[in-house]
Amino acid sequence: MSEFTEIIFDFDGVLADSNEPKLDCFRRVAASYDPSEADEFLSYCKSSPDKSRFELMQALEDKLIKKGISVTYEELLNEYSDCVQKVYHRVDRVKNLDELKKMDPELTWSIVSAAPQSTLRELLRDQGELELFGGGVYGSPRSKEQIFTEEYDPEHLVNNALFIGDSASDKNVAEKFDLEFIYVEKWSRERDKWLADEADVPTYRNVKAVFADRV
Repeated sequence: MSEFTEIIFDFDGVLADSNEPKLDCFRRVAASYDPSEADEFLSYCKSSPDKSRFELMQALEDKLIKKGISVTYEELLNEYSDCVQKVYHRVDRVKNLDELKKMDPELTWSIVSAAPQSTLRELLRDQGELELFGGGVYGSPRSKEQIFTEEYDPEHLVNNALFIGDSASDKNVAEKFDLEFIYVEKWSRERDKWLADEADVPTYRNVKAVFADRV
């Protein structure tokens, strides 16, 4: 990684195999209020990868209220957040991050994710890994574009930072900020589509393969 001074990770699908379990949390929340709504809402969430959990919970609230079901946006969001916290503690994650960090200790690490910022920081603190990300751990409710705009020096990012993601939306953000981008496929929801449509993007099996190749 000697050509970079900073590496920026997405979280879901990059550092954790959490994409599908988090999607299932949407289904579970919908089912707890209206079982007949669960599969349809899950399909809606799958077809709306750029929508935040806040937008999706608002849409679910609207649908449930129209059916005469008494529920609030805050109740839906809290139930979803509780489900996600449990997901993060049981899914596979990149192991031995501290050993990867030692391969290039001068490289600054940070996270820019659509996951809740407070949840990520709490998880990494519990795992003893928060200090590895000296550049910061950022997430929702801000979008990735907002985070890059508000937390990073754009002149520094160009030619100095590498963004590792698992989706076309990550690639689009990287292009917007002139970032070098690498796609990791192992836990991506877009693996089949990506291989067909994004062949020009550097692609690796997982984060460890990136480090093995570049350090």
